[in-house]
Amino acid sequence: MSAQLDIVYKLKEALETGNPEVATPFMADNFTHQALPAHPWTTGELGPDLERCSTRLGAPRRTKDQWKTHVVAINSRLKSLKFEILDTIDNPGSITLHTMAQCTFDDGGENIPVEIVFVFKFTEDETGAPKLISTLEFMDSLAMVKVAERQARGKKV
Repeated sequence: MSAQLDIVYKLKEALETGNPEVATPFMADNFTHQALPAHPWTTGELGPDLERCSTRLGAPRRTKDQWKTHVVAINSRLKSLKFEILDTIDNPGSITLHTMAQCTFDDGGENIPVEIVFVFKFTEDETGAPKLISTLEFMDSLAMVKVAERQARGKKV
């Protein structure tokens, strides 16, 4: 396994456990995270219930500190989050990961699977070790709307 892929697995662990500190030592200081695609529902055009949802596609690009807060927030709304890795493309300077996330809810309702493709970009630190510089997260927008609607109804997701 490449050093880059080791870092990606640390990020996966951080997301699944809600502990961002597992991954942050492997991130560049100027790390950014972007959730895509952007959709009208993120601006409230589908009504006030969805406007107040904190699960949004097309959210502003997050810094490392904002990503850490985001990871904790995601896990506070879910009973569990697990990623199944469907495919991996490992190239120098970048990794693309095709995943299926399984969100388990506290309320006993049905789980919502979310297909996600991550694009991880790397740089090197002064020792030549890889550092994660950015993540693009392309999410299944229909599944994310379902998650947001469930959250808007006041259920813990």
